Amino acid sequence: MEYDPLNNFIIFSEPRGGSTWVTEIISLIPDTEIIWEPLHLEHSKHFRKLNFGWRQYIPEDFKWDEAYHLFQKVFSGKILNSWTTQLTDSKRLTNARFLIIKICRGNALLPWLTKQFKFNYKPIYLLRHPFAVLSSQMRHGGWVNMPDKLSFEIPNIPFNHIYDYHKEFLKTIKNKDEVLLVNWCITNKTVLNNKRNNIDWITVNYEDLVLKPEQSINRIIDEWNIDIDSKLLISQINKRSITGDSRSPLKGMDQIKYWKSFFTNDQIMRLEKILDYFNVQAYSSEPLPEISYTFEG
Repeated sequence: MEYDPLNNFIIFSEPRGGSTWVTEIISLIPDTEIIWEPLHLEHSKHFRKLNFGWRQYIPEDFKWDEAYHLFQKVFSGKILNSWTTQLTDSKRLTNARFLIIKICRGNALLPWLTKQFKFNYKPIYLLRHPFAVLSSQMRHGGWVNMPDKLSFEIPNIPFNHIYDYHKEFLKTIKNKDEVLLVNWCITNKTVLNNKRNNIDWITVNYEDLVLKPEQSINRIIDEWNIDIDSKLLISQINKRSITGDSRSPLKGMDQIKYWKSFFTNDQIMRLEKILDYFNVQAYSSEPLPEISYTFEG
């Protein structure tokens, strides 16, 4: 089965940023099947061959034929393995008309990808408070085993000037939480500062999905101009995702501010200084974002 590369539903997010939850919501759209994190370097020899980094950036006007053709194959459903198809199977893929492609760590690629591909359905850019993302990362997976004392290493990948520009500041980074936040800032500032933010892709605040689910889902449906009852998708909102944290509250402000119980005041002050350095104006030590992109589109 080959899919139209312009006709899929694509979700970009940070790891532990809510992308599994949103993917499960969107998967209630009929005739869809999920492709799971095709850029994950441990499971993609194709992207490793191009020397892609975990958080690859490509300048939006740069012509990179090899990368373009590789993404075309991904969006056409031609690059499949046990990792990317972990939530589906060959029979279901054969019967599906659309793919839902969940991409983690690929946010910085959004400006380039949306110039290369004129998607019929604008990609979702899911944005969660970076402190919430960090607190979840530091309690899960490989991040748990990272040493608490950690310096920042600039990756040797194409277009790493987005890191080199900050190399003097990066020398001051000494802790795991700081490394994770710097990665968040460098990756997401590229998108948030782009003049096409929330125009060529749909920027959605995780917090709005939690607190204003109906309005948030309706905004996505309206942008996509699809004929579906929003109540069907909203019915999934209050269900914990397959990768959700069973220790965290499930609903409302309790869920959104849960990260504040994880960090000390000293940690929060250190992390705020990193936000200030990168001039991230959308977030502070408050649990809710300073800017709601969901309803500015």
